[in-house]
Amino acid sequence: MEDKISIAELLLKHHSYIEALYEDFKKKNLGTDYDVIRESFNILEQNLKKHLSTEEDTIFKFCDLSSKTVTDSIHTLITQHFTIREMLNTIRRALESGAKIDISGLDKLLISHKNFEDWVFYPKLDEELDEPTKKGILDGICALERPTSLKSFK
Repeated sequence: MEDKISIAELLLKHHSYIEALYEDFKKKNLGTDYDVIRESFNILEQNLKKHLSTEEDTIFKFCDLSSKTVTDSIHTLITQHFTIREMLNTIRRALESGAKIDISGLDKLLISHKNFEDWVFYPKLDEELDEPTKKGILDGICALERPTSLKSFK
């Protein structure tokens, strides 16, 4: 018998992994060794950007754009993705210049973004999408999303 995993379950695992990377970066950001901070940030940035792209490339294209609720949700998420990428770019520039890094804005946005996806968007997808569409999304996520330092989310 095949184990079924929901979109929400799979992406909650992704979020947990990214949260662990972010916590590692926050801890290292308290130190003064910019090589250690930069290395931690590089891993976080790579995985977070890959996760955002995976959502955009696999989930959003399967959504019913005739639903105002869905289009509003996707618009919100794409706007947040853009802002997250801009904040990552700002952090990268600060690291390159040796400036102090303020991550408080990113902290707030990541929490808000994660909560919306985990508690509203992903469960709604699991509830409303038919099985073949969900399978297409799950297969797409598993094909594209291979994070650094983690072999598999399933």
